[in-house]
Amino acid sequence: MKGFVITFRNKEYKIGIENGSSNIIIGRVATRDENYINLGGLEIKDDSEIAEHIYHKWLDATLEDNDEIIIRFQDIDQISESTKKVRKQGETVTEAKIRHYHKLKKELEEGGHI
Repeated sequence: MKGFVITFRNKEYKIGIENGSSNIIIGRVATRDENYINLGGLEIKDDSEIAEHIYHKWLDATLEDNDEIIIRFQDIDQISESTKKVRKQGETVTEAKIRHYHKLKKELEEGGHI
């Protein structure tokens, strides 16, 4: 699969998610003098009756002067170990689709399209 290989402070992180998104966030909050890097992502599993959202976190660190970050986009065979937080949705996939259908139907009716 395609993913990112990030080198930060002499450690390599391989991040990628087949069914979801991977994120590299590098930020600065000048008013609080905060500088940070976050590597994370969201994996969505909806192959079971109840959908699962799995939040991955590979890195959450404060940046220091002269930190170097190397980012490569490439094919990766296996991702690095991450901390994971699983959240099951409160409704089944079918229930979510029906709820979404009714919401869209209402918008179309109110707009005079149907």
